[in-house]
Amino acid sequence: MTVAAEARLDLISLNDEMGRELRRLWPMLRGLPMAQLLEALYELLPVIADEYGTGAVALAADWYADQRAAVEVAGVARVVPASLPPLARFEALARWGVDPIIKRSDHVAAEALIEGGMKRTVSNMHRETVMQTAIADPAAMGWRRLGRGETCDFCRLLISRGAVYTQSTVRFEAHDSCRCIAAPSWRSDRKTPIRPR
Repeated sequence: MTVAAEARLDLISLNDEMGRELRRLWPMLRGLPMAQLLEALYELLPVIADEYGTGAVALAADWYADQRAAVEVAGVARVVPASLPPLARFEALARWGVDPIIKRSDHVAAEALIEGGMKRTVSNMHRETVMQTAIADPAAMGWRRLGRGETCDFCRLLISRGAVYTQSTVRFEAHDSCRCIAAPSWRSDRKTPIRPR
């Protein structure tokens, strides 16, 4: 198994554990009136994301160090950890997520939307830690996108470009079920750096 595959599996495992925690909470939330449900989600989602996002940042930092060691780069990179998104992100996720409940009393769909959004948030903290660290690391050329075997068409298109991004203004575009990760790119990768205008 490649180091990138191991990193992806670690992140998937972390997200799966977060999903199990969310699913344990839903039975307590299902009977709440909508205003109370939203209030509970506004409080719970940032706390859960902080816990699992901190884990994702730690996984990213360890993986980055492993990547550096694998290409025999001397020294240690200063890790630039991703920050937890602002509270407004979680409030928007909660309001968007409960839409299936409001429109058709579909709790299963609402729970899936919120879980997907939370997984994307935690995965983005992993990605952003790698991206920011690679941009700050003088030994790295920047970062690139890595996918897995059953990558969707959108992700496959982005990966096929083979781009290496060198500035923090580039965002990692992802969907809720995206399992792509950001990876540092080293001089030996021989990919073309992309410097956004």
